[in-house]
Amino acid sequence: MAKAIISLTIADSDADTSTVSVFVSVGIGDTVESLDTDYAHILWDFIRPLIDGILTGVKITLEPDISGWANNTPMTFSDVEEKAVFTLRTCGNNRPVKLTLPTIKESVFFGLGSGRLVDDTNGDYQDFKYALENDVVDGGVGMTDSHGVDICEVLFGEQSFGKG
Repeated sequence: MAKAIISLTIADSDADTSTVSVFVSVGIGDTVESLDTDYAHILWDFIRPLIDGILTGVKITLEPDISGWANNTPMTFSDVEEKAVFTLRTCGNNRPVKLTLPTIKESVFFGLGSGRLVDDTNGDYQDFKYALENDVVDGGVGMTDSHGVDICEVLFGEQSFGKG
């Protein structure tokens, strides 16, 4: 069973904020809307009479159980500082969006890591690019930027190394 963290941000009269986080179990029939209306809203209804501050924000974080489908053994030489930074284009306004993947395989780049750019002929990269550009995740759920604008194209990927 998955769990969710509902975080309520509460402000005082000086606009100082504090966050209250509550863990809830999420069932298979729950939706983001139900987490909002059935959990966050009801939780606030019980907290509101106890405090003098105001609710300024709600954040819902889902934590699914990944034990049945995620790989759980890293490759010997994997390193989170070895990254690929992909530049994506949004539909309509051509605003660039960056997506960074850590522990990237050297074989994804030209020259098996000696080149700076992602090798467009790499099969795993082609599958990744196709999924991002064609909304094939979960049969039609597509990636967007922070404003909800769809991603239309993966322009290129390049090596990056370091923290952050």
